[in-house]
Amino acid sequence: MESKNFNKWNLFEVPDHHGVQNTGGRIGAALGPKAFRKHFDRINGVFDPNTHLKFKKSIFPITSDVKANHKLVIDELKQINHEKEISLVVGGGHAHGYSHLKGVCDSLKGKTVGCLNIDAHLDMRGCCDNIKSGSPFFLALSDQTISGENLVEFGIQTHCNQKSLFEFADQHKVKTVMFSELRGGRAVDRFKTEIESLSKKVDFIVLSLDLDAVEADSCHCVSAP
Repeated sequence: MESKNFNKWNLFEVPDHHGVQNTGGRIGAALGPKAFRKHFDRINGVFDPNTHLKFKKSIFPITSDVKANHKLVIDELKQINHEKEISLVVGGGHAHGYSHLKGVCDSLKGKTVGCLNIDAHLDMRGCCDNIKSGSPFFLALSDQTISGENLVEFGIQTHCNQKSLFEFADQHKVKTVMFSELRGGRAVDRFKTEIESLSKKVDFIVLSLDLDAVEADSCHCVSAP
């Protein structure tokens, strides 16, 4: 891609792992943005994405109140994210899969937004005030931030999810692509198929990547490898 054709983009850092802590998982996701910057700032190729970085912000202050942290992220994304720009959100735990999605949807009122989540888990655990890292898409579907028909769960593994979570996904007509369907080098082609299919139904797509989906040997320090 030539530099002149690359859109301006925004970077949001969310140093928060309290959703993981509420789940009883291994904390550390709050350090994710710092680790990302360490490697990203070393990029030194012919094409430098830093030259197109329009806005960069680390969300602050982060407290133990996940709902309040969500509001901070939602409000920032709502103000900064625009139709012809790209917003990249790094960190913290996947509890913020909800705030990322909600913030983008709120910034694009009147537009239809879809989401493809690359994950081993459905992340549809029910929750109340004690928001957990496994609840982002339960929240997004429950408050109608996104329609289930516009959500694709990609790479889901059977042993990582209770039967009730699959039932919740089916109830909301969520497209679930199992990891077992992607073996034998079929992942890339299937990903392309799902993105193209989703793009025909929506105006914008949010990609969500949970590091739980990465093989444990390459990313062994996540809460649920």
